[in-house]
Amino acid sequence: MEKRYQVFVSSTFNDLQDERRMVFDAIIRKKCFPVGMESFPTLTRDSLSYIKEIIDESDFFILLTGGRYGDSVDDNGTSFTELEYLYAVEIGKPVIPLIMSDWRRARMIDDDVSKTKRLAAFIDNVKTKFDGWKPWNRDDLKMLVGEALEQAIKDHPEAVGWVRADEAESISERDGTTPAKAHFSRNTFVNGWPIPLG
Repeated sequence: MEKRYQVFVSSTFNDLQDERRMVFDAIIRKKCFPVGMESFPTLTRDSLSYIKEIIDESDFFILLTGGRYGDSVDDNGTSFTELEYLYAVEIGKPVIPLIMSDWRRARMIDDDVSKTKRLAAFIDNVKTKFDGWKPWNRDDLKMLVGEALEQAIKDHPEAVGWVRADEAESISERDGTTPAKAHFSRNTFVNGWPIPLG
């Protein structure tokens, strides 16, 4: 049974649009599913609660930092990116941390010095928490993502992943269960689209 995994991509947006596309492409090439702000609908509720639900449903979390700290969403001035990261760590989601090489010289940086200080502190915290973090540049970003995702899948056999509906049905028939009661995965596909299993 071939599993495919959902990967949440967290970063600032305006300064890293091209790089996010590169990360998404690298994830797809590994036959996994990238998710991020590009695919979020217009919301009628708090966006952070929606983001947390998507992180909950994901198998892995990629943190991509650049030269900007990003927009804040709370009274403490904590950015969306840092809040997403903190939540992923809190719930024990496997985190793949990629930090821009020489980020202080990025083509887009914050004008606000306080935000640059917040970014520096954020990066220091990530490096302290994850000693396996990797520096990235545009030339090696796709390779780094592909290698990191392969390793994460090996390191985390507990990751639930997704399977095709026809595979779910064949396993259900063999085990005498219905797809909704099969315990091998929470997710499956119908007409090519992933849906959750009960």
